[in-house]
Amino acid sequence: ASLSIGEGEKGIVVKCHAGCEFDKICQALGIHPRELFYASDGDHAGQSPSGCRLADLVGTCEPLRHALLALGCREVAYPLDGHKIPAVAFPLTTPDGQTFVHFRISPDGKDKWRLQTGAPAKRVLFGWTQAIERAKQTKALIVTESPLDAAVLYACGFAAVSVIGKANAAALGAFRHLISEDVQIYAWVEPDAERFARDLA
Repeated sequence: ASLSIGEGEKGIVVKCHAGCEFDKICQALGIHPRELFYASDGDHAGQSPSGCRLADLVGTCEPLRHALLALGCREVAYPLDGHKIPAVAFPLTTPDGQTFVHFRISPDGKDKWRLQTGAPAKRVLFGWTQAIERAKQTKALIVTESPLDAAVLYACGFAAVSVIGKANAAALGAFRHLISEDVQIYAWVEPDAERFARDLA
């Protein structure tokens, strides 16, 4: 009887007029606090990412699941705000063969990727080892900004790498000496990334 529920700017507002704490209210209602916030432009306002699993990224597309696994992706527990959430680890390679991880911690939204601490923000590629081997046969290498785009292309039989975002198009330059002269390089350009091909060139 002391609980009031209303709509706020960012979500559902709950208040106990008897003085119960917010977390206790949610616990009594059987909900997680993040469920009370509205989604905004694919991002969950006012809350931390809740985690990401392979199934969130591939749905029912088994070829994409197999491609991600073949590219070294795996499900892990990612520490966030004092607890662990599910995440998908995408391996990144440097030109000298070091490996780092890019964590996908949310299926969508702006705050969906986290780079491993100590990893270089540039000069890393996703899918490099598999792509360069396949490019020896196909004589073509497709460069994407999105790791998932690279995985989809890999599942379709192409040699593809991701530079991890359009701002990192120049990352391929550090690998150029490792690419055979007879391999053609193509840019996979998204509608909102007109500069990507130019920067890659």
